[in-house]
Amino acid sequence: MDADSPSWEIIPWKREAADALLLDETGRPLIVQNSRDDACNLPGGVLNLGESPRLGAEREIMEELGLGIYDGPVAGGRLGASH
Repeated sequence: MDADSPSWEIIPWKREAADALLLDETGRPLIVQNSRDDACNLPGGVLNLGESPRLGAEREIMEELGLGIYDGPVAGGRLGASH
């Protein structure tokens, strides 16, 4: 893999991803800023093979935010082109 390749190029196509919607007491969503490109998104990411959207969202919340408990909604979807 080329060191200059964008990180998305190493993700196999048609992988699943999950994001988590974390709200504060006033209903505002928690948005995380990506350190690679400064994009702002919900916490989440690509699922490991065989991982459920809920477990993937929980893992991503732990990795990105250091929070170990989450029981809110999970949004899942597929990444990549449809062929």
